[in-house]
Amino acid sequence: METKTKVAVFISTFNQIDFTLPICLKYIQDQTYKDFICVIGDDQSTDGTQEYCEKFCKEDKRFIYHKTPTKYVRNSLFYNWAAKNYETEYIITCDGDNYLCEEALGKRLNAIEEMDGAAAVYSYCLCCTWNKEKTEIIDIYVRGKKWDINSYVHGTCWHNYIDMCDIIFNRQCYLDVGGYMTGGRSYQDYSIMIRLAMKFNNKIFYIPEVLSQYNSFTDGQLKTIDAGDYHAPSRINIFADNPKEWQL
Repeated sequence: METKTKVAVFISTFNQIDFTLPICLKYIQDQTYKDFICVIGDDQSTDGTQEYCEKFCKEDKRFIYHKTPTKYVRNSLFYNWAAKNYETEYIITCDGDNYLCEEALGKRLNAIEEMDGAAAVYSYCLCCTWNKEKTEIIDIYVRGKKWDINSYVHGTCWHNYIDMCDIIFNRQCYLDVGGYMTGGRSYQDYSIMIRLAMKFNNKIFYIPEVLSQYNSFTDGQLKTIDAGDYHAPSRINIFADNPKEWQL
C-alpha cells in the first residue's frame, strides 16, 4: 500500500492489552514527529486486543489495525509482510511489550536521512526487568555500543546490543536482504544487521542516545499470558523522568 508518509512503525502483539500494549501505543501516538503511520499486527489475540485497537485506530487515523489471518507465532512474519505491503521509505519494528521514546521517530529519521546511503540506524535502549507480579522494575541498565562489524559479530555471541525496537531501516534495504529471518532459532535482529552490513558496504550508523525501552519479565510469560484480573500501573515515563541519566 503506497503512502505519502516517510516512515511506518509496525507493532506486533499477542495478548498484551492488560499491560504493555496501551503504553506502547501511547508513546507512539505522542511522538514529536507526527507524520507517520503505525500498523498494529495482532497475532490472533484472545484478550480484547482487537476491540481496543479498533477503537484506538478509529480515534487516530494514523493507526491501522491488522489481524493476522492465521497464528504466526513469529513476529518476523508480520514485520516482513508489513514491509512488503506498506511502501514508506523507512520502517521501524517494535514488539507490543517495548516502548519508543517520544523523540525516537524524529531523531532516527533525521539520522538515517543525514547519513548518505544508510541501510539502518540504531539507537541505545533502556532495558528493564519487571518482578513476577509485573508491578515493579527490579533491574535496569542501558544497552548500546558504537557500531563495529567485527566486534558485533564476535561480541553478540554473548550479548546482542541491538534489538528490533532500536532500529530504523531503509525499507528497500530491509527487503533486499529478505527482511527478518523466520525459521528456526533465527536471531532476527542480530542476523539482519549483519546481512545489511555485508550487502550495503557496512552502511550502519548509530545514535548514542536512549530512544527505546525493552521490557523483560522474570517469569518470561508476558507474550503468552492469558488476560486475567491484572491491570497495569500508570504509564511510567522513564525517558522524561531521567533525561540526563540515560543520555550517553
